[in-house]
Amino acid sequence: YACVAQFAGTGSIAIVDISDPADPVVVSQTIDAQVNGDCQFTADGNYLFAGAYIGAGPTIPGVGDTPLGIGSLQSNGLNVWDVSDKANPVHVLHSPTGTYHTLMLHTTPQNETFLVQAYSGDIYLWNPAVPSLEVVNTVTPMDHDMWVARHPITNMTLLYSGADSGFVIYDFTDPRNLVELGIWTPDDSLPAGSAGWHRQATVDQLVDGKAIVVVAGEACDAGSRSRCSSGSERS
Repeated sequence: YACVAQFAGTGSIAIVDISDPADPVVVSQTIDAQVNGDCQFTADGNYLFAGAYIGAGPTIPGVGDTPLGIGSLQSNGLNVWDVSDKANPVHVLHSPTGTYHTLMLHTTPQNETFLVQAYSGDIYLWNPAVPSLEVVNTVTPMDHDMWVARHPITNMTLLYSGADSGFVIYDFTDPRNLVELGIWTPDDSLPAGSAGWHRQATVDQLVDGKAIVVVAGEACDAGSRSRCSSGSERS
């Protein structure tokens, strides 16, 4: 399955069956008036997280009530749905983290799921039994976007995020105790508009023996360019 969020659209999120990539089928759609920039499923596929991005408004509905009806504004943070039945998503949590529309989920080998949100740098442990989120760490810089991936040379789990105009790399082996490994900042030798704060994505395999991360600024930045950085070591 895939989730499709609508930034600056209706706010609702579509859950799409992509078992046949040539014939994607929308199986359900959440009722949500908020702008949801990012949406992600948990590793087990049972929950859907969405970054909620609109100012504070009326009260939060209770679990099991009509989820965030059209026209009701909530606080900035995130929403969680139980999607164990993809055709019938059930809203189970609104958490007013107050941060942004971007998020990243990561499940460890110990089967713990962590949520990272931008700018605040807050890292939450997800507890589906309650359901609830507990802040277990706060790390900055953590600007706008995050990306978690295994490094193809060291096998370390790394977290990439924006840092001013560039990007930062953390050792994410233990989300409760992140270690900053390095920061890349564009210098005057690069073309105007080079940036790495808005988006980061790695390549799973080596390219010519090098580990690759592609980073970019935002399209609305005049002359913004993407950059491709490489290294045979994590530094």
